[in-house]
Amino acid sequence: MPRAYTQASSRPAGAVIYSETFGDPFNNGWTRTGTGSSGSTYTPNDLWLHDTDGPNGYYSDPSEIITSTTQGDGFLMLDGDFFNGGGGPIVTLEDFHAEAVSPVYNLNGYSNVTISFEHAYRLCCSPAEPQLWMEVSTDGFSNVAASYDLTYADAPINIASGTRTHYINITNAITGNPANTQIRFRWGNAGSSDNASHYFWMIDDFTVFESWDNQGTLDSLAYWADRSNFDGAYTSGE
Repeated sequence: MPRAYTQASSRPAGAVIYSETFGDPFNNGWTRTGTGSSGSTYTPNDLWLHDTDGPNGYYSDPSEIITSTTQGDGFLMLDGDFFNGGGGPIVTLEDFHAEAVSPVYNLNGYSNVTISFEHAYRLCCSPAEPQLWMEVSTDGFSNVAASYDLTYADAPINIASGTRTHYINITNAITGNPANTQIRFRWGNAGSSDNASHYFWMIDDFTVFESWDNQGTLDSLAYWADRSNFDGAYTSGE
């Protein structure tokens, strides 16, 4: 999946251009689009909410709440598990396609731009295709300039991701009209019969900033013991 990598910046590294803690997102320029739930029970306005207490579905646990920097004033959330049972067992199973869309950001004059945010998810039950995306547009989403898969190899179906900070360099995606840049977070794929129905996705502490000179992201780490070249003895010292 795309990851942030930056070269140089004409401004101080990490200078914030725009930021959003999602304390009151839908009165602060964020909107909701998409087709809603597959059974038409819920619209995107029903699905993407400002939340403060975390997952409330029958197969989830409030302890899985995002541990973001500004959790206290709330965050964006799509609580699919809750919508498929109202806090109880599944009544009628529906999957979802819904988008949370940012206001327009004027990024004229910025030579290198990165998005960061904190998020946490757990998904079920559609292994066929990626479900969680961040997308960029410079024409009001008449066209999508770039799409970024936000899922992780070590958090597949039924495995909670935990809270992670994600960075994406969008410099190449906004060349069309940087003064009209918008970002959206998308659950599911339009027209798909294979969208996820569960469990949740929480997003917080969204920032648009002037990219650092150098940045790397480690998604996962694997290690093993090479017993064939290690006799069990070692020494240490300064």
